Amino acid sequence: MTVRPTARWFALMLLWGCTPGMPEGAPDLAGVVVAAERAAEEVRIVVDTSGDRTPDYVVAVDGATRLLRSEADGKVAKVSAEAISEGARVQVWHTGTVALSHPAQVRARSILLLQPGSR
Repeated sequence: MTVRPTARWFALMLLWGCTPGMPEGAPDLAGVVVAAERAAEEVRIVVDTSGDRTPDYVVAVDGATRLLRSEADGKVAKVSAEAISEGARVQVWHTGTVALSHPAQVRARSILLLQPGSR
């Protein structure tokens, strides 16, 4: 049986699409989660980016947000919103719109949970 190139290409694309990768570009913010509030449709995390344990950003996480965790081997894995907890170190890529309240409010496109001890 001969496998046509289009079938191989399609299979490769399926496998590639199932493997999570790092979001493009530098993160828009990085810090420590000081609180996580869960509602039916959304999770809101409060992030301290300055290191003084005060809220600097409220980050909205919804079904469109890509949630990832860095692994010890340097790869990333998909996680659920339940993996986000107080004390977690995160990098956040947001949609670009920032509500200039205090703390500032953003909607996350991607969140990377960092391994303890990583920077």
